[in-house]
Amino acid sequence: MKRINGTYFMALPAAMLLSVSAAASDIDSTVVATPYQTGGSVWETASMATPANLDNAEKSPVYDLRNKLTGILPGVEVIETSGDIMPSSNMGSASINSNTVELSSHGMSGIVLIVDDVLIPYNQYQFDLNQVESITFLSGATAKAKYGPAASYGALYIVTRKGDWNKPLKITADLRAGMDFVDRMPEWVNGYEYATLNNTARENDGYTVLYDEQALEGYKAGDMYDRQYPSVDYRSLMMRNYKSTQNFGLELEGGTRILKYNASLNGYRSDDIYKVGPTSQYNRLNLSTSIQAKIGKWLMATVSFNGLTAFRNGNCGTLYGWRTTPANAFPVALGISTNDSELEDVSAGNTIYAVSRSFTSNPYAEMVDGGFYTTRYRSGMFSAALDLDLGFLVKGLKSRTYLSDDAEYYQKVGKDDDYIAYYWSSDGGVAEISSHVGTKQASKSSKGTFTYNNLSFYERLYYDWEKNGHRLSPSAVFYISNGSNASNSYYQRQAYLTGSIDYSYKGKYTIETAFQYAGCSRYSSANRFAFFPSVALGWLASEEKFIREAGWIDRLKLSVDVGSIADANVFGTNYLYRASYVSASGNTFGPATAYQWFGTDKRTSQTTTIERLANSSLKWPRIFQADVRLDAQLFHCLTFGVNLYMLRREGLLTNISSELTAMTGLNGVTYYDNYNEYTTRGIDFNIQFTKKFGDFTLSLGGNAMSWETVYTKYAGDTYIYDYQKIEGSTTDAYRGFVCLGRFTSEEEIASSALYDANTKVGDLKYKDMNEDGVIDLNDRTIIGNTAPRFRYSVNLDLRWRNWSLYLVGTGRTGFDVALTSEYFWNGWGDSNYSAFVRDNIGGDYPRLGYDKSTNNFVASDWWLRDGSYFKLQTAELSYDLPLKNKKVFKGVRFSLRGANLLTITNVKYIDPEAVSAGVSSYPLFRTVALGAKLIF
Repeated sequence: MKRINGTYFMALPAAMLLSVSAAASDIDSTVVATPYQTGGSVWETASMATPANLDNAEKSPVYDLRNKLTGILPGVEVIETSGDIMPSSNMGSASINSNTVELSSHGMSGIVLIVDDVLIPYNQYQFDLNQVESITFLSGATAKAKYGPAASYGALYIVTRKGDWNKPLKITADLRAGMDFVDRMPEWVNGYEYATLNNTARENDGYTVLYDEQALEGYKAGDMYDRQYPSVDYRSLMMRNYKSTQNFGLELEGGTRILKYNASLNGYRSDDIYKVGPTSQYNRLNLSTSIQAKIGKWLMATVSFNGLTAFRNGNCGTLYGWRTTPANAFPVALGISTNDSELEDVSAGNTIYAVSRSFTSNPYAEMVDGGFYTTRYRSGMFSAALDLDLGFLVKGLKSRTYLSDDAEYYQKVGKDDDYIAYYWSSDGGVAEISSHVGTKQASKSSKGTFTYNNLSFYERLYYDWEKNGHRLSPSAVFYISNGSNASNSYYQRQAYLTGSIDYSYKGKYTIETAFQYAGCSRYSSANRFAFFPSVALGWLASEEKFIREAGWIDRLKLSVDVGSIADANVFGTNYLYRASYVSASGNTFGPATAYQWFGTDKRTSQTTTIERLANSSLKWPRIFQADVRLDAQLFHCLTFGVNLYMLRREGLLTNISSELTAMTGLNGVTYYDNYNEYTTRGIDFNIQFTKKFGDFTLSLGGNAMSWETVYTKYAGDTYIYDYQKIEGSTTDAYRGFVCLGRFTSEEEIASSALYDANTKVGDLKYKDMNEDGVIDLNDRTIIGNTAPRFRYSVNLDLRWRNWSLYLVGTGRTGFDVALTSEYFWNGWGDSNYSAFVRDNIGGDYPRLGYDKSTNNFVASDWWLRDGSYFKLQTAELSYDLPLKNKKVFKGVRFSLRGANLLTITNVKYIDPEAVSAGVSSYPLFRTVALGAKLIF
């Protein structure tokens, strides 16, 4: 049993720590916090719970706490999907995933965030590290079951700082400033290249070319204001390749014999990549405070507050709107109105823009004169706890009463102004004014609001007993919460009872049991509540005498964690067991032709139809999970761990209307049942070598993860051919046509099975899987997989005296990237062309034609690429200033940090980690930052 800051925690097996940069002897002092453990007497845990190394997380310069965990939390994959500087307004979602970051483990991605025993939406607080005491990932059945159904897919558990007993005031200031550089933003063609490609496409399909030699020479000049042959470089005109960021953090903590306290204030500011238009930036301020006091001999009270305020300014232009506008579609602007030209109907002093009949929006004008918006976030969570020692009744009996209230408000306001634009053509020049007449809004108009509020309460009663090497700790928790948000007409209410009985003998043998009794409004009263048991067993073999005698084995532990836990989707469709009806206005009726009885009076009938059949037998889906883990520490310098696991998700709520025969007459009516099943098998592995050589310390290690999820039962799997079956296939299977190359002659086309009757030489040729002479959906088969079969990370920590170099790299392999976004699938009609099309005609791009080929742009292995990559995710070079006199400064550290500095991959143009970044979502960034940390 170990205690930190007056709180008891479960000690984690040392070998589970992969990214530890301290000496091996320091690992033994590591503890792991799990929900509902404050004040409890616990010991070596058998359930699977993994702590994050906060010192290593701090070395990343990125502002998002989730990205700081990339590569350093064993068993957890962190993927950055967008470089957006502000998360989406999906504030009430329980999942920690957002539009910018995704976390997954054990084949599941619905990981939630628990802060100080309360489930909260991640976007609500966006914690900074100096607010955090510990971060633990709950992955085992027993560890997750102790919190309740919400944690069934995995949970990131955060304990916020509470101060220290009997410690003088400590002040920490952390300052950082840096630059973010656009990593990949794929190129689109200029005006000359567009005209050349458009001519080629027209020629290939037998059309007359549009641009003559004079026009092509004119576009080469690259003049965006040319009235006859304009060529606009929108990207350089509208966006930068960099933005600046600044962070600061200020923390105060300390305590006396009866009182401890903590206060943290953190700020973050970032510019945006927009070069023109209204100011675009993001600002955030976090505040957290906590006071804990001992009241007499038996009572301790804690009061905490965590809050966030943030706002983002932006323009109403579309980030990538210019990609649909060819560079030579029109001049970017026609000039400034003076009231003495052909534009005399426009007020003087206004910029006059151009559009064309084919391309009616000017992306530059939208960004400059199209209006602006301001988004504001405000959130706060107040919590209070009373810890009562009931030893005066029964020795070892204690209780905790906890109440929290968290609220959040999001608002977006702005002006959707319009610009002034005239129609333009290269032949006729400026014509009449377009639909853009410069309409201005007189005042700000509300664009959207979102509110979230949640009240949570729990009561925990627990008992600690110890005698002659035996330790017993039973506990019971009753939890209830009531949440509401603007996007849901139902209250999100949760109530559950969890219990646990933990037993240990001499620290060598451990048994943990957990029981859930949970209810959910999705099921009828007969099935609303269900019971879910789990158990974990631990054997610290290194405490056995025959192993202790082997001097090279420092630690050896075997853990088994097995359980049946509730499915985490608690807040899905309410009352799903009931039938659902919809009503709508039906036919108008009357004797006259226009359905009126007299005059213009009409009568309309109301119709009611069923959209979902009732099924009162619906019950809780279950997740059966089993983990077996071996941890070891050898030779005082080497730690490793391996975890084998299996999950089976049974009785998932599934619309099985496709299983009903057509004779039932229920076409289009849904019917839910406990039907679909998934099975996941995987392995997690970690290893770390740490050794000190005089003044030099080396730490080198890595993580590895591999899992595969298979459909074991699937509704609607009614395909004719075995190669189309879904049952037995992986959930990431990518289905499409098998490409046999290109058609090389008309004779080959005439003798082959075709997908499109208009197929031409140079188009793609597909395999006739069922040999029926036609290429159709029956010839689609599994051609790849979109999720990695192998995920890994490596870390290196070199220390010499006061210098330190820290590196973390991550990689993925064994998966396919489908090049099917608008960046790769374009090049027909008069639409714009990407650099991919320009560079790959006759190669990776099929035949270029003016008419879109339905044959070429369908899912097939022609468009698949090996998505393997390796990234240098984090790099830090730091120096601790040696201090002879520590009366003022207790510590001073300077650092140079980088993130996402290098990507090694065979995938061209896009980022294989985030295929939409730089294409349809914000690009990812390479970050470089200078920092200083001062401790007073």
